[in-house]
Amino acid sequence: MSRLRIFDENDPGQPLFASSDGPAIAAELEKIGVTFERWQANQPIAPGATPEQVMDAYRADIDRLVAERGFKTVDVV
Repeated sequence: MSRLRIFDENDPGQPLFASSDGPAIAAELEKIGVTFERWQANQPIAPGATPEQVMDAYRADIDRLVAERGFKTVDVV
């Protein structure tokens, strides 16, 4: 699940934007040049999986972004 809330730095009491809706989050972040995607793993990922196992589960999307954007490295955090 993803959730985005944006607050006015001068009035942080009430969010200017709040959503868990993927397309709404993507549209809001696109305004500032940030890409937002939700990916589905192509295989189960067990708790404690290695970074390599996590990357293998998302290989298609990782490879797509590497090809589109020319990334040189990929990390799991």
